[in-house]
Amino acid sequence: MAVATINQVADFFKSKMDFTRFARLTQALGNQANDAQLRFIKALIFEQSIEEYSKGNIKYVGEEGCDLIIPSLDARVEMKYVENALYTSSRKHLREQTGGIKLMNSMGTNTHKVLPPNYADFLIFVGNQGAILFDRPTLELHILSGGDGITANVPTKKGIILATPKEMSAGNQPEIDFVNGLNNFIKSYIKNVK
Repeated sequence: MAVATINQVADFFKSKMDFTRFARLTQALGNQANDAQLRFIKALIFEQSIEEYSKGNIKYVGEEGCDLIIPSLDARVEMKYVENALYTSSRKHLREQTGGIKLMNSMGTNTHKVLPPNYADFLIFVGNQGAILFDRPTLELHILSGGDGITANVPTKKGIILATPKEMSAGNQPEIDFVNGLNNFIKSYIKNVK
């Protein structure tokens, strides 16, 4: 099966993904998982939410360089989330560039100059008020390789907007406690080991 086109993948996300619900999730979590110990869990929450908020049409796989798959399109998608990624927070204007998206984090041991062969075909770059899709060839044109990994700063005009602040309005969603529940789960898990 041939790899899906960026337009097919973009249309799929637009028709199957509930971006409003995702925006409410970002507001419900708020800043609770922003410290260094919890950032990985925050990414895990956001990545796994895509399966739920697409009613299972987009599957979470959590592989290195590929977080999501769209089985019906045979498309592999990496996801990156950055607060206020695409739109200015006050006026909600689309930024001209994505800023440095960390595509691969090697923690100071990077030897890659290009994306590895197993990296996804597409990247969904999401903020709390917008989402955009890029294909791999576009990302590769804008790669910056450094000692701690590979980043890309891509002009937004080279991607396909999936959601704008209009679709990603969180409304009056209150923050929902996450950290206490996580700590209680950890304590319970520890106690279960006899």
